[in-house]
Amino acid sequence: MGNNCPTAEWRSWEYVLRNVKKAVMDELLLMKLMENALKGGCNRWRYEVLRNGPGPSK
Repeated sequence: MGNNCPTAEWRSWEYVLRNVKKAVMDELLLMKLMENALKGGCNRWRYEVLRNGPGPSK
């Protein structure tokens, strides 16, 4: 049975317009920064809970 899914033809990054490249790279950087911030916040919260015990629930 053949594959009926259309495939995108690969184009080199050099053919992408400069402003589009910048927008994509900015978006990727923002996503990475947000991911790191969320991980850091979760790790700090976990550390405080382990250190101080669970606090009263709100």
